[in-house]
Amino acid sequence: MNVRVAAAKIIVSILHDEGSLSTLLPQYLAKVEERDRGLLQQLCYGTLRYYPRLKAYLDRLLDRQAEWSTCTSTGLSPRPGNSQSVGRARRQ
Repeated sequence: MNVRVAAAKIIVSILHDEGSLSTLLPQYLAKVEERDRGLLQQLCYGTLRYYPRLKAYLDRLLDRQAEWSTCTSTGLSPRPGNSQSVGRARRQ
């Protein structure tokens, strides 16, 4: 089995509460080549270690994107005062 596919399956299963890393990882380690077992562990541990931080960043960016698309469709400035501040900064 491809090591990246295995890592993706493990991570998706964990995020959907279908198991834990300690139960899923051994099952998939047996399915990948021996030379790729370390990579599988690093992909899973690294992704899950940074997942909360990445999710927080994405949530903020997606909220901001929704805010911008709503404001641009109505012709309003996304944040009051920002357009004036930007204009002032450009003139200086």
